[in-house]
Amino acid sequence: MARMDGKVAIVTGAAAGIGRAIALLFARKGARVVITDVDENEGAAAAAQAGGGAIYLPLNVTDEEQWKAVLGKTRERFGRLDVLVNNAGIGSPEVAPENVDIQAWRRVQQVNLEGTLLGCKYAMPMMRDGGGGAIINISSVAAFVPTANDLVYGASKAGVRQLTQSLALHCARNRSGIRVNSVHPGVIVTPGVVQRRSAEILDQVSLSIPMGHMGDPDDIAHATLFLASVEAKYITGQALIVDGGYMLSPVAPGAPPA
Repeated sequence: MARMDGKVAIVTGAAAGIGRAIALLFARKGARVVITDVDENEGAAAAAQAGGGAIYLPLNVTDEEQWKAVLGKTRERFGRLDVLVNNAGIGSPEVAPENVDIQAWRRVQQVNLEGTLLGCKYAMPMMRDGGGGAIINISSVAAFVPTANDLVYGASKAGVRQLTQSLALHCARNRSGIRVNSVHPGVIVTPGVVQRRSAEILDQVSLSIPMGHMGDPDDIAHATLFLASVEAKYITGQALIVDGGYMLSPVAPGAPPA
């Protein structure tokens, strides 16, 4: 079933990992996808892999002018916008709170939280013009649990959760037809996770997850597809946790959510 037939979607941070999986799944389900990322080579490769009229546009999510350009080119090429997936994000060095570097703090908040806000800010008017749409913000289980040695990242993802709920309420009250939800991955096997963790730590993480293994990017992609589809037409302001039961068990030492 082509669940995204006729829909136009923008996916940020879609050159690799979870974002790429989401973009490719959307394309397979019939969407015309605008793949955005700061990595031009991999972004273009992802668009070619998606096929079906998918395009790549460069986007630094912290830059308002680039957001305006992406929305303008999307309107010019496709005439509408139905789905926005704010997936772009970065991690932070794991340090104790008293050793947090304020510049690192600002950079993570700028990309993870401010970048999500800017995407919503510029996408919402275009969606409203078309009669509505769906925004899915990719957060983390770190939005729900303490991250004592990774509080910079955890705070940014908790902010995404609160932002999602506030925007959902605003859009619902204004009868815009726009739904806003968040997806909260547990530990997902992506290049970033593999590069930041030793094989030993990754084994410990897998053992700490009730289902016995880490997730795949496609697990997040399918959850996002559901929230973008008509099946979720009465769902807004919700946080969908996709973690293999991660939050039900103790966190492995030295291995916070990815």
